[in-house]
Amino acid sequence: MALSSPRPRPGSKYAWSITVLVAIAAITTTLQISERNRIQDARSQLLEVSADQIAGDIEAALQDYTGGARAAAALVQNDPSISQVEYESAMAHVVRPDRSEAITATNVIKQIDRDDVAAATALKGAQDGEPFTTFPKRDGDVVAPVWLVFPLEGNESARGFDVLANPIVVRTIEASREPDEPRMSPGLTIVQETEDQVGFIIYVPTTGPEFQGWTTAVFRGQQFLENVIGDVETVSVKVADGTAPDSKIIGRVAAGGESNTSETLTLSRTIFGQEWVFDFAPTPALDARVSDAFLIAITVGGAMLAILGSIFVFLLIRQRESAEKLVEERTSELVDANSQLVEAGRVKDDFLAVVSHELRTPLTVIMGMADMAREDLGSETEGGMYLGRIEHNARRMADLVEDLLLTAQIDAGKLETRPQEVELGGTLESLAADLSGAVDGGIDLDIESDGTLVVDPSHLERIISNLVTNAEKYGRPPITVQARIEGDTTLIRVIDGGSGVPEHQIPSLFERFEQGTTGRRRTSSGVGLGLSIVRELAEINGGAARYLHSGEAPAFEIRLPAGSTDIRVERSSAALA
Repeated sequence: MALSSPRPRPGSKYAWSITVLVAIAAITTTLQISERNRIQDARSQLLEVSADQIAGDIEAALQDYTGGARAAAALVQNDPSISQVEYESAMAHVVRPDRSEAITATNVIKQIDRDDVAAATALKGAQDGEPFTTFPKRDGDVVAPVWLVFPLEGNESARGFDVLANPIVVRTIEASREPDEPRMSPGLTIVQETEDQVGFIIYVPTTGPEFQGWTTAVFRGQQFLENVIGDVETVSVKVADGTAPDSKIIGRVAAGGESNTSETLTLSRTIFGQEWVFDFAPTPALDARVSDAFLIAITVGGAMLAILGSIFVFLLIRQRESAEKLVEERTSELVDANSQLVEAGRVKDDFLAVVSHELRTPLTVIMGMADMAREDLGSETEGGMYLGRIEHNARRMADLVEDLLLTAQIDAGKLETRPQEVELGGTLESLAADLSGAVDGGIDLDIESDGTLVVDPSHLERIISNLVTNAEKYGRPPITVQARIEGDTTLIRVIDGGSGVPEHQIPSLFERFEQGTTGRRRTSSGVGLGLSIVRELAEINGGAARYLHSGEAPAFEIRLPAGSTDIRVERSSAALA
């Protein structure tokens, strides 16, 4: 039987060409989709970056524009009897002309007792050469009229206006008293404008020996935004205050045209105590840039696809060589950086060793010698009292050194921890007895349910000592240490008779180098490490630290693992004086 040659299939000689064309089409489509997604991602990123930058620019501009009000405050503090003419002459050299559209007025508001209004306004009228009256009429012990106006031309209707007649203004200026910082009003209609103009006012508390009141910068919202971001074409911006439900639109800027998409980005910033809500949207100008980039990318991509076929291998080789070179360079940089870190760690360890020897040892000698000398002289003698002060301050310095060293050991991961099962009630009684001598009124100990806990005893001592010291510094007697076992958790609370920590200090309460400003001691010793050490030691021992401020008695609470031994001893509250 003869074997015949296989007959080639119809079109087989075109199969390779068809395969190449399909592959090119698939690659082209993939590149188009990839490029379109990349450009859309870039568009979103550009919107986000622009929004954050614009919000920051507006916040910085508000700080800058308020300089006129701060200058006005300095004027009236220096010369409380300054006249309207003198005030305008001085402010003309302070307020920049290019901001006159955004800041309609820089005024001074004077707080006057109701009984002194007649005499004060009569003297003011005589000084300015024209009658001065306050309006509108209202009840109240004090009035707060607009006392000085710059510029007076165009703002005559604001002269004498009693700002306390406006509830929004009252809330704003009351907020500025504590903590004595500038405050911004919500959006409001400006009194001296002929048309409805939404603006806002920044109030700067101004207090002097003979003056009590505020200086203000009165802003036109729309003009301010146009001054700051009027040349931004890629993003439209709408700004509203965050005062619900009566939120007002401060202004809107869309130099590049109104957005024709539903894509928006909202940011919230608190500026001078007032929340502003920013709504950003891409403008047609941004869309045009994106579209142009997309068309250019597709055109160039199609043209380059033919070239890429011939140089593809070459580029892969070059790319690999570049990658290998880059990896080599980065590896060398990492090696150098690691060497520097190792050296820095060694220097830090050497420093800790020097501090431990050169500071702790002399302090121990000072305290010991001072104590011995005080016993020889007698504590009640003048020399004995001086030696007592030396010993007290030496102990303070030793405590500071211990705090710094302990913090450095925690950062370096070199703090030794030896957790063991200790008896709750007995340990706290011993610690309270040791600390009571240094605390006015002693320490009340309340062990609700006894047992054991798992902790490094030295760490527990430091935790309780720091919390009691903090209560003694910033709180009031009595100081109470409560403890109980709840399941597998030991709860220890330190409570004092003070009013608690102010709300604005709570978020940073356990941060390093933070110090309170309330309580019996307005200025306290230390560097602000006590509470941060409490939290870190609690966490190192498998627990946590927090501040409880919602109950009847604010307290610091420590949660630590409970031990396996349940003593179940009910103890009565006892004061350790």
